[in-house]
Amino acid sequence: MKAALDPGWGHYEVFGVQRFFTDSTFCSSTLPTGYVLNTIDRRTSYGTGVGGSVLLPVIPRYVDVQGSIMYGTGIGRYG
Repeated sequence: MKAALDPGWGHYEVFGVQRFFTDSTFCSSTLPTGYVLNTIDRRTSYGTGVGGSVLLPVIPRYVDVQGSIMYGTGIGRYG
């Protein structure tokens, strides 16, 4: 999700990300796991993150200042 605002001076954004992680494990031995032999165990979890950014024209057409921040458990390569 993303929301952007251009109020006349600068560009402002707030955003959120959500990711799903899936892990598949093949059981080739019943010891010490206790799982059934030759089965696949799948587990899914998720991670989320939020952030914001700003782009300000300090000297129009010559100098822009940009800043951004992200926080969360699912930002991965986006961070």
